[in-house]
Amino acid sequence: CALHHCSNSIPAAMHCLLCVQVSCMPGGTASNIVAYIAKGDMPLSIMMTTASTLMAVFTTPLLTSLLVGTLVPVNAKAMFMSVVQLVLAPVIVGTALNQYFPQVRATIA
Repeated sequence: CALHHCSNSIPAAMHCLLCVQVSCMPGGTASNIVAYIAKGDMPLSIMMTTASTLMAVFTTPLLTSLLVGTLVPVNAKAMFMSVVQLVLAPVIVGTALNQYFPQVRATIA
């Protein structure tokens, strides 16, 4: 793992866990900015960002459990609930506000 060279004070298992976690997380915001600057296909970029973000809710706990579960204890169910709270819930709330309360969206924007 590349992080192993950064510090010898962190155990190797933790380095592997960090590598898996970073690899599982989507980098959509950065890709959307690059697509915008490059005058790329923005609808495609936004759709791919949406797909990778929604998939991360399920794949992050699954891949972490499968890839690192033998090195460190991983509670996939708790991780899934955490990702739902941090990723999926805000997306659902934002979409609902945008759809059903446009005046609130206009005030926030």
